[in-house]
Amino acid sequence: MIDITTHQAAKLLGVTVRTVQNWVGAGKLRATQTAGGHRRIPLADVQTLLERQQVDDAPAAPPRQLKVLVVEDDPTLLKLYALKMPGFAVPHQLLVASDGLQGLLMLGLHKPDILILDLMIPGMDGFDMLRTLQRMPDFKALTIIVVTGLSAGEILDRGGLPPGVTLAPKPVSFDVIETIFAQKATQLGIAIKPHPARGA
Repeated sequence: MIDITTHQAAKLLGVTVRTVQNWVGAGKLRATQTAGGHRRIPLADVQTLLERQQVDDAPAAPPRQLKVLVVEDDPTLLKLYALKMPGFAVPHQLLVASDGLQGLLMLGLHKPDILILDLMIPGMDGFDMLRTLQRMPDFKALTIIVVTGLSAGEILDRGGLPPGVTLAPKPVSFDVIETIFAQKATQLGIAIKPHPARGA
């Protein structure tokens, strides 16, 4: 075992000798005394304390946010999402895909909590994407909001929507979407910030 002086310990720890002496007195560091009355501190104890300080000083992990994937090819509507959603009380990360295939790739990559899906998108449309998701057990807990200009009859003619999918007709009601965000955040234990519009 290697022992060092209080001066050496202070230099390694970036504190004063007095602080090291106080830590010894408080039991935070072990120390022995030489025949001449000088303190010696185990180097291993100093290393352990340094490691503990690094952990304590490490930045805290950012608070959990909802991950939201929007699959939409209308640039005007995408701009509206980007404009409205930052004002939501629920902290969230917004991801965007322009078609169903890209949406599926991003679902697998980012594992979002909420999917906002337009049914009429190029390539693999929203109906095909929903049918694909039904066969993928990894996404059973995914909250899906379908935003569409199609009528109920037109949706039924195309096979309808799976159980549990929320239908949000166009024009988009952002109050409805924010309510769903809040419900999902509560379910996941995500803190909801005070809503300035409500004076909270």
